[in-house]
Amino acid sequence: MNTLTKSFGDGAVKASDLQYSEKTARDILNYSESDIIIVEKSTFPVKTAQDMEHILSSSNSGIHFEVLYNP
Repeated sequence: MNTLTKSFGDGAVKASDLQYSEKTARDILNYSESDIIIVEKSTFPVKTAQDMEHILSSSNSGIHFEVLYNP
């Protein structure tokens, strides 16, 4: 299945809908108890892993997250 296309807001019908990727990053952030490596394998745009890493690094929990991209 391909990445969903935004159906609302800026980029509607033209840009990828990354809301589920962002929610997943927030869930990982909330439930992780130790350092973790996340491997993103999807049809998301290339810089999505970088965006996930930005969300994950927003916490002061001391947990280290490494995000890898595997096309």
